[in-house]
Amino acid sequence: MKKSSEFRFFNENLNAPKNWDEYMANQALIYEKLLASDEQKPFFNNASKYLKIIDRINNEIENENGFSEDLWYSNDFLINRIMLFFIDNVDEITREELRKVYIGKLDKEELNAIAFNISEEFEGYLITINFSLDIKLSIIAEVFTTYMHFKSHEVKNLFGKMLVNFILLLSDISKFNPKYSEDLPNKYREGYSEMSYKLYYGATAFLVAHELGHHLLKHTEVRDKGIMLDYIPNIKSYNINHAYEFAADSFAIDLMLKDKRYEGREQSERKISLDYLTSPLYVILSLAVETNDPTLASDTHPSLKDRYLNMISKIKEYCTDQEALILEGIFEQIANLIKITNKNWNKNWWE
Repeated sequence: MKKSSEFRFFNENLNAPKNWDEYMANQALIYEKLLASDEQKPFFNNASKYLKIIDRINNEIENENGFSEDLWYSNDFLINRIMLFFIDNVDEITREELRKVYIGKLDKEELNAIAFNISEEFEGYLITINFSLDIKLSIIAEVFTTYMHFKSHEVKNLFGKMLVNFILLLSDISKFNPKYSEDLPNKYREGYSEMSYKLYYGATAFLVAHELGHHLLKHTEVRDKGIMLDYIPNIKSYNINHAYEFAADSFAIDLMLKDKRYEGREQSERKISLDYLTSPLYVILSLAVETNDPTLASDTHPSLKDRYLNMISKIKEYCTDQEALILEGIFEQIANLIKITNKNWNKNWWE
């Protein structure tokens, strides 16, 4: 009898934590104790408060959907929650495939997520996501949140400093300065934290859905490199690896945004928040920060510009024209801010 993909993950990663959230909570408390007197605290600053906010939001989602806290599909509570949502919201054939997945989070520095090729020794599908990518997604969520608050509230000077600080963090995590966040007035703090976390949730959901796409579209079956033609975009220049990436992006957006509660209804009746609609684009933005020219493709991946354009086109299937203009406008404004602050890009690559 074949062993599970969960067994495969822990067998190949002997030091991986069984429960990522407990592991991170312990790491955060250790760092806070060691560096309590330092002005430059690490990224885990005020971790206990942040974990309480996450716990409350998770409890609200659990009460609404009746999801269990058992870590069936991941060693990470949030990813497990995302998997449960996807499983609850798809057809029976896809549901059975998703139940074969295990997603392991690793404390590694490489900025990547991997859908591993199918192994004849193990049952199911394995995906790993590195914590460094996790950090990037959370910082992008902070950039978006501070930008939206900067436009909305009277303490613009403080939010402006926070915005620049988080943009700088995208290229150098050592530049983290907790002072601005600590100075945030209490009346903004809770709403700010919840918005940031929900954006992070959406970006993580897209990341997970993209890797699931590689498995369910049969890109990881070595003997039968299949692909669903419906997911290939109308872009003239790509190789087969590029086609896989475009297909996985489109699959991910469908998995995220299709909702069985709204089947057959008009677009105006669908209740999808702009934050959630925008979150796939911020995954692309976090990857774009790592390169000087996001218009260039590699052998394994299409250019980030082409992925962005493909994703915008796909997202428009789930929103009104006005919402699409808002999404593109917000993305372009934040991309321009990153361009000005980081000075890595010499052109508006997203246009």
